[in-house]
Order: sequence, then C-alpha cells, then structure tokens
Amino acid sequence: MLDVLDTKHLECTNEGHNKFWKAVLGRETTAPVIDGSKPWVVSVTWGKIGTQGENKVVKRFTTLSAAHSYLRGRVKDKLQKGYVYIHKKEPSTATEKPSVTYAENTYEWDIL
Repeated sequence: MLDVLDTKHLECTNEGHNKFWKAVLGRETTAPVIDGSKPWVVSVTWGKIGTQGENKVVKRFTTLSAAHSYLRGRVKDKLQKGYVYIHKKEPSTATEKPSVTYAENTYEWDIL
C-alpha cells in the first residue's frame, strides 16, 4: 500500500497506438523502516487504454530526491516516444470569472 505523493498519467494514441503509462510515486506504508524511514517507491502501470493494464513496483529509493529523479527520467523517455500527458479534471459547476487586466490587479504596494 502506498501513500501517494505524485502521479503521472501519459497516453500514446498516434500511429495506431492505443496505450497508457501511469506512474505513482509514494511511500510504502507496509514496508520495513530502512535507514530511519520507509522507502520511497515508483510503481508503474501500463497497457492498452480501457484495460486495467499490468502493474509493477519498479524501484525503491531511500530518498525522495532520488525517486523524483528516476520518475522524471522515465517520463522524459515516454514523452520522446510520443506519449502525452493526460490531465483528468472533475467537471466544474462554477462559472468562470472573466479575466482581468494587469492594471486592475495592481495595488499601490506592488508598485513601490
């Protein structure tokens, strides 16, 4: 079980592909303590869009920075292969306010 810190969801639908790749960075809650803390984990799921896919705990790290570095490298590789980020947002029921100009947001203390 993971306490999730970050999730990256990418899909590739170009050139006849129909696949996804999802990585989750988190801390294992059931793992033993190593070097004073629980390990950081990057878990990856991949497969055909619309399926559950295959899941694999890819790597364990003792530091968060090492886990982030590994995740960034894997995402960079996928982006170079034609994957794109998928941002799934909940539908908003609130009406959006019109944008304002910079002058309307400027206060006297911002100019000083």
